Amino acid sequence: MMTFVSVIMTVRNGEPYVEAAIASLLGQTDPDFELILVDNGSTDRSVQIARHFQDDRIRIIELGRDIGRTPALNVGVEQARGDYLAIQDADDLSRPQRLAIQRAFLSAHPEIALLTSRYRYIDASGQQLFEPPPPISDVQTTWNLLFINCLAHSSMMVRASLLRAYGGYNPAFSWAQDYELYGQFLRQGAKIAVLPEILADIRWHPQSLSQVVDQPTRREPLQTSVVNVQTWLPTWSTQRLTLALMPLSQKILPTSAPAATDTIVLLAELLPVFVQQRSLNVAAQQTLRQDIAATIWTLVTTADAQHQGAIARAYVWTTLRYFGWGMFRHHLIPHRWLFARLLFGARVANRLLALSRLRQRL
Repeated sequence: MMTFVSVIMTVRNGEPYVEAAIASLLGQTDPDFELILVDNGSTDRSVQIARHFQDDRIRIIELGRDIGRTPALNVGVEQARGDYLAIQDADDLSRPQRLAIQRAFLSAHPEIALLTSRYRYIDASGQQLFEPPPPISDVQTTWNLLFINCLAHSSMMVRASLLRAYGGYNPAFSWAQDYELYGQFLRQGAKIAVLPEILADIRWHPQSLSQVVDQPTRREPLQTSVVNVQTWLPTWSTQRLTLALMPLSQKILPTSAPAATDTIVLLAELLPVFVQQRSLNVAAQQTLRQDIAATIWTLVTTADAQHQGAIARAYVWTTLRYFGWGMFRHHLIPHRWLFARLLFGARVANRLLALSRLRQRL
């Protein structure tokens, strides 16, 4: 009989955490699944620990050498027998109801292609570090995914047929293969949803992949973001998009006012295309505009006023040109003097402030 859910776990020298990771899956309230453990050339006791469980639901595939995380994931995808594929890293944990909740949701919502959930971060000993804020809406999650990876791979469940139809994981990505996969789904117009329940614990420790990748590899998310946006804005060159997306994708501030201007122009041109592609109603559009306003305001206030005043002014003036005063309505009153300084310079702003205080005394 076909296993309804296949859980894919790749491991390489995961001895400190793999036992707890497997136990969190075998303790699921929904027992109808298989665990495909792909050992990627471990030289420690990872495989022995997995065999110690003696559970028929565990299928161990030993590759014999390190072929890379992404190819190992694709081996798991090829071997999986389930209609739904779930991912769990060998150092993370699944909450007991994870598979049951996600399977039920995908069964009830055939329009959803890829599903994740809220999560929390834990340390090497399993102690809670923090919980990222809950997603406000699936629309905002989809919008944010154009620029950053805001999902937890170890909370993902996806329809196996679609994952294979889209070509599986891109082997050109050695680190951000999960974000590139989400990008594939976005570019195909597939719908992604995030459950409000916390169903996964993501472990931060010195040996985790996110802590040991080199700087060139860390640019993989930016590469994905460029491809995501270029799909909808094909007239933008790769070089121009890369510079415009750096503040959004990698939090790297621009070094010139024209680059800052391009970031706002990018958002202004992308928004109507996104609205049309996703057939968003007026309420969803307004929510996105508020989200964009908050993003731009963060860019404005993080620009160094002394050395990058021109950049901050470029953000403000370009936003006013493309979005209007309404974009900043929540920031105008509480931050009016900062606005004046950015728009007109410190000397004019100080004079306006002095006049305001004089009027108050009179």
